[in-house]
Amino acid sequence: MKYIRTILVLIALVLIGCSKRSEKNYLDSASEKMRNNDISGCIVEYQKLIQDYPSSLNSLAALDSLIYIYQNGLEKSLSRQAAQQKVVECYSTISKNFPESDQGKVAMFMVGFIQANELQQYDAAKKSYQAFLDKNPNHPMAPAARTELENIGKSAEDILKSAKGI
Repeated sequence: MKYIRTILVLIALVLIGCSKRSEKNYLDSASEKMRNNDISGCIVEYQKLIQDYPSSLNSLAALDSLIYIYQNGLEKSLSRQAAQQKVVECYSTISKNFPESDQGKVAMFMVGFIQANELQQYDAAKKSYQAFLDKNPNHPMAPAARTELENIGKSAEDILKSAKGI
């Protein structure tokens, strides 16, 4: 009998130890780390939240926070290009995890925008914009995606010349 009770206690301890942290716990921890200027620790907390609760609205908020961190160069260990690639990854995750939401659709557009305008990955950007248009032909951002496709890789001077018909 003692043997069975000991096994039950061990099983209970294992189950308690293996349970996921709450979304609030991740967010509180990330906020605390951000206040203490522990940007890398903050990023880890947001990434864990996203991994454990991928379709949660808190996950969407965490992804938005990561985009802010990367776009504003708060993670000092990353080059500007590496940070922009992280932004693309965040937007890709939003579009994958929230495909029918407006945020998911805008994120799909933003993948192409960052690829074209920040990373100069023109072939990847063309594919991203075309995928956006294939799935969202009537979205309010569709005209912008079409314009981006027409002008991808062109200099501002060339775009102005073609707009003026020169």
